Amino acid sequence: LLPPPITSGVATVINSGQAFFVEPTTAGGTLNFQEFVKTTSLPNNVFRLGNGTDEKLWINLNFLNADNTTNLVDGVEAKYSNNYTAVLDKDDVSKPNNFNENLAITRNARNLMVEARPLIDGADTTYLSMTNVTERSYQLQLKGANFSPLVSAYLEDKYLRTSTQIDLNGNIASVDFTVNGDGASKDANRFKVVFRTNSTLPVNFTSISAYQKNAGVQVEWKVAVETNTKAYEIERSVDGINFMKGGVELAKNNNSMAADYNWFDAQPFSGVNFYRIKVIAATGEIKYSEVVRVNLGKGKESISIYPNPVTSNTFNLQLNNKTKGTYQLRLLNGSGQTLLNKLVVHGGGSATESVRLSARLSHGVYQLEVTGEDGTKETIQLITN
Repeated sequence: LLPPPITSGVATVINSGQAFFVEPTTAGGTLNFQEFVKTTSLPNNVFRLGNGTDEKLWINLNFLNADNTTNLVDGVEAKYSNNYTAVLDKDDVSKPNNFNENLAITRNARNLMVEARPLIDGADTTYLSMTNVTERSYQLQLKGANFSPLVSAYLEDKYLRTSTQIDLNGNIASVDFTVNGDGASKDANRFKVVFRTNSTLPVNFTSISAYQKNAGVQVEWKVAVETNTKAYEIERSVDGINFMKGGVELAKNNNSMAADYNWFDAQPFSGVNFYRIKVIAATGEIKYSEVVRVNLGKGKESISIYPNPVTSNTFNLQLNNKTKGTYQLRLLNGSGQTLLNKLVVHGGGSATESVRLSARLSHGVYQLEVTGEDGTKETIQLITN
């Protein structure tokens, strides 16, 4: 059996009805229970208590059905705290194999269903093992919690050579993929999660907006304390997931002061367009802005917000085919108190404005009032998670 340091430090008594795993270090072996080790005491701490401040990443493997519904197949958890070590010990949980599909975190040739590691400080990688898959459609779902805003994560697909950024503090990232007749598509080591820290990146975005301008789209962004920045790449997308490079703006200040930028998309896609800004530091590190969208389709006037529920203290105000003018935003709590008061200057047509909330805003339901210059008012329910 594994030596004593690997055993749980929580309880050494097995309760009636409690299950446990025994992991041998060599093939075969016998586990004996002697009569004298029985006890009538019942420990209160049967389970190891979690640390509510752990940085956590949950990864699920799902079947992706023809009607786009999913069925859970398997899942793993990675957690990070300086209470843990980088070596495999009692905080890491081995992964027993399923009869069918298996998803595991692999470390030092050992498969885990829970891996505990120190806080990410620099770069780190969580290696995934996916076995017993068949030729069909699947989906990976990834959700993070409690991560530092300086940490970013990307799911890398070795087969398709793609990298998908993961929201580490709220939204679930769903990545669809297919296993086909190509043996490389079912490679056990096809996926991994790569972490990077952006502590040396020199830019913080204060705002980003995009709006229809004549037949094109004007993208504008503001940054604070710009230093050691090489360039900004404007990326655009038709689905908000797969982005391509649209243009480049070289950093113009690099003097520890704020800076304003704009870029015009003369050939936007028909319908909905998504934009984000990629900051490239002189060191080669990167950082992304929020995603904003503009709908160039001919439709009714409307005002909406996304994402809703809000998970990262920032939401986007979408104005569709609205008249030119200044719009007042007021965010009200259940008692009618004003928590946010902001003016948005709209150039007409369709546009998106990024709005940042107070980090102190508690979870709950709020009302967002949007009032135009003509006095017309629309109220949208906003939920924070």
